[in-house]
Amino acid sequence: MTNDVELLLAESLLLGAGHALRDIAQQLLDLRAGWIDRHAAPEAVAWLDALIGEAAWWCGRIDGQLSA
Repeated sequence: MTNDVELLLAESLLLGAGHALRDIAQQLLDLRAGWIDRHAAPEAVAWLDALIGEAAWWCGRIDGQLSA
């Protein structure tokens, strides 16, 4: 019984983390659009792109684990 509860809790936490990362990635994409509109330095946009990529990678990793 305890293992089932722990598994459900872990899955719930992973699901919440995946949703949070997806939301963060979307907010970063919105920020990126603003930076592009304001002609931000290419190095700054590249740095932001790396953050977006990392958030997306972790989101995909979590989603993949949940679907396994």
